[in-house]
Amino acid sequence: MAVRKILIWPNRKLSGISLAVEEGEDITELVQDLTETMESRDGAGIAAPQVGENVGVFLIAPHIAGLDGDDPQVFINPELIWVSEEKIKEQEGCLSFPDIWIHIERPTKCRMKATNMDGEEFEVEADGIYARALQHEFDHLNGTLMTDFVGKLKQDMVRKKLKKLKKLRK
Repeated sequence: MAVRKILIWPNRKLSGISLAVEEGEDITELVQDLTETMESRDGAGIAAPQVGENVGVFLIAPHIAGLDGDDPQVFINPELIWVSEEKIKEQEGCLSFPDIWIHIERPTKCRMKATNMDGEEFEVEADGIYARALQHEFDHLNGTLMTDFVGKLKQDMVRKKLKKLKKLRK
């Protein structure tokens, strides 16, 4: 297991469409690495494309998913099957946008279907921050990022801030 490097926007790999995980494909190491990487950054969730793997896998931190214990909820080949008409605009952050917060309007509730690590299909219905996290991570699998929800001016501001942060970290 390892903490992997998180790709930072505007890395083009973040905008790719993820491929489905094939039946029988072993993603155990990837899921372990995603878990360690998310936990090392105190993230609410993480998607495989954020570590350069364009496959249909994301994780949600247990406290966001309302789970007991330390294990994140794993979503393999997820499908967003319903969203509420009611929406709310709130700030979101992202591990691929360190120290950046963007107001994004999203449905307040959603339902998602996916497969777990045991190959079993499951469905969750979520609201609040859990629904927001599910939609955010699902977006990553489709190459949609926070900056796709804002105009060019805000994108330019984010780009400048990330360049400044990169210089400070060197």
